[in-house]
Amino acid sequence: MAFYAGQKVVCVGGSESRLPDQARKFWAHWRRQWGVAAPSKGSVYTIRETRNRKDGTQGVRLIEIVNPVCEWSDAPPQEPWDHAEDFRPLLDRPTDISVFERLLSPVKQAEDA
Repeated sequence: MAFYAGQKVVCVGGSESRLPDQARKFWAHWRRQWGVAAPSKGSVYTIRETRNRKDGTQGVRLIEIVNPVCEWSDAPPQEPWDHAEDFRPLLDRPTDISVFERLLSPVKQAEDA
């Protein structure tokens, strides 16, 4: 699923939770060392920008979370990207009770003569 800037999304879980214990500990330590905030499961965010990665996945940055620029061994210094697979679109459905109002309306029935 391709996200776009300005889109509302809900965090459905951290991709780090799918990592082995040692890798998860590494990323937790790395986040603390650099002061990097992670999205919280169940919270609603707005996409700030997106990026297609070399491996075909999508990275996202969020308006509500602005992290510091970090040093990388394989990329120039930049703010970290979150994994798009950790988010789902938030469906914006306007409230509409017209279907229920029609249920309350009396139904006219034809009478036999």
